[in-house]
Amino acid sequence: MRFHLTWLRTSGALLLSLALIVVMLVAPVQGTSQVASVSQSAGDDWPMYQHDAAHSGRTSATVSNAGPLYLQWAYAFGERVEVEAQPVVADGVIYQGVMNGEMHAIDADSGSAQWIARPGGPIPHTAAVKAGRVYFGSLDGSVYALSAADGSTLWQFRTGGPVVSAPAVVDGRVYIGSNDGKLYALDGVTGAELFHVETGGPVVSSPAVVAGRVYFGSEDMVARCVDAATGQPIWATLLNGAGMHNTHPVVSDDGGVVIFLTVKAGGSSYVHLEGYPDAPQQANPVETWNTYYRDYPAHRFMYYLDVDTGADLWDPAALRYVP
Repeated sequence: MRFHLTWLRTSGALLLSLALIVVMLVAPVQGTSQVASVSQSAGDDWPMYQHDAAHSGRTSATVSNAGPLYLQWAYAFGERVEVEAQPVVADGVIYQGVMNGEMHAIDADSGSAQWIARPGGPIPHTAAVKAGRVYFGSLDGSVYALSAADGSTLWQFRTGGPVVSAPAVVDGRVYIGSNDGKLYALDGVTGAELFHVETGGPVVSSPAVVAGRVYFGSEDMVARCVDAATGQPIWATLLNGAGMHNTHPVVSDDGGVVIFLTVKAGGSSYVHLEGYPDAPQQANPVETWNTYYRDYPAHRFMYYLDVDTGADLWDPAALRYVP
């Protein structure tokens, strides 16, 4: 099984996607194959998970300015890439971690490897690039900072458990969770611990950092907000669900709402849930589902919380969140 990073060019921006190509091969091969060449200028950088520390997931590329897509090149990692691990882009270079512990730096125009580093264990999630440094966590329990220029290891910080959270980097600080139940704030230059926040479960979701506050969830089903400078708690709200793995809080554009997702209680969709609505009878699906989650709150998986208090802003009567 070979994994390829495919680079698609548009008329106004560069869009990046991961493509899984299943082939029969004797041995995995690393490298690139040139498929097409289209000369266009690059769009926005995508330097961390979901684009920015608010997890907006937005770029300047739109339907109107993104024209026909052209396959520019394909790059074979020769190793598994976790589905949560987004490629990040900064200054014309793509950074992607893979599960054999390698971090790849790839030229965005040519698809050629700038460097490949292997500082530690498997890399299950997305890196962040800031001020010439590449930050990421590893299943070996460490957080790493590499030089964006040559891949050399600048520092390593050991936590007490595997790190499956993506870092957020703001104002020279790296915020990242660990399976040891802590959220860490690290100095981006030295890797020194500035503070940590203890929770009642693994911190496997990825933190959002906006306006001097850090928002994150943990597997004890608590959404938390702490001061980004000190780690002092601001609020904590208990949510329903079976976990927060592979989720991330999102802060609204106006900064008034933080949205949390949880893993549904009951697991897969084929597990019978009491009172589950009959789809053909959903004349008004918004009202139907609102009534369902009001009657069965343990099955709810999306929360709109006030950024200042953590209060639930969903109004069942109005069928919307009320800021």
